[in-house]
Amino acid sequence: MRIQTFARGLGQIMLQESSITGMLFLTGIAVNSLVLAAGAVLGNLVGTLSGRLSACDRDEIAKGLYGFNGALVGIALLSFFAPSALVVGCIIVAAASSSLVMKLMLRATQLPPLTAPFVVCTWLALLVGDAFSLPSPNALPSTLASNDIAAIARGAGQVMFQESAISGALFLAGIAAHSRQSAAWCILTSAFGLVFGRGIGLSDAMGASGLLGYNACLAGIALQGTAWGAFAPLLGACFAVLITCAFHVTGLPALTAPFVVASWIVLIAVPEKEGSEGTSTESIGSRSDGNRVPKHRS
Repeated sequence: MRIQTFARGLGQIMLQESSITGMLFLTGIAVNSLVLAAGAVLGNLVGTLSGRLSACDRDEIAKGLYGFNGALVGIALLSFFAPSALVVGCIIVAAASSSLVMKLMLRATQLPPLTAPFVVCTWLALLVGDAFSLPSPNALPSTLASNDIAAIARGAGQVMFQESAISGALFLAGIAAHSRQSAAWCILTSAFGLVFGRGIGLSDAMGASGLLGYNACLAGIALQGTAWGAFAPLLGACFAVLITCAFHVTGLPALTAPFVVASWIVLIAVPEKEGSEGTSTESIGSRSDGNRVPKHRS
């Protein structure tokens, strides 16, 4: 496996087809938790190799489309469960399965899969972990500053389960290295999620930890460049916060499901952009520069 493919698999977590972005993401995880960084590496490798063994499209593999869901699986399961042989086995099975789900969704639906394969496979793995009464990990030290700038950075950090403003800042730097426009939307919609969440009465603790911002900022990145202009990312961020609130009430781990559902709702509603070669869903993904959005389905 080429190192560029591996690194792009990490970059695609926040829709950036960039190996530099991916390595900055891995650095951001590692400064907060080496264990979670190891989970990202394992899940990414397994997901990408599963894509190869499943005869997935080579160009899609090279873009990292079969690595990012697996990477998120690895981070998530080591966030919920203490490291053990069984947890490693769950990561391998769930990450491999996420590539199969990704392949199916890329072929069977016109909507972009986004992180839906990660969400589905992680929910199933969590059920297995609970059935075996797997222990929770030791909590990472938490020093939540009360200022909103740190909370906005944590909104980016929580995309990869990092309650750390430093990690979030490194993630933002990684996005900016590939697309300053995507980085700007990430910051703006993380801030919007924080303000909107407070406005509807969600707790200050959720805001300070970044839990109001991470699904919102993913929606902001994904929905830029549609026919609705700036309205689409903000509407997606609004829906993402409301859906996050619903998950919080039910107690079911939200993961990135609010981002996926919110983005799908907006994409179904948004009209085709005038002059585009296809539907607006095809423009979702990484930006090669500040002005052009290549066709991309991550």
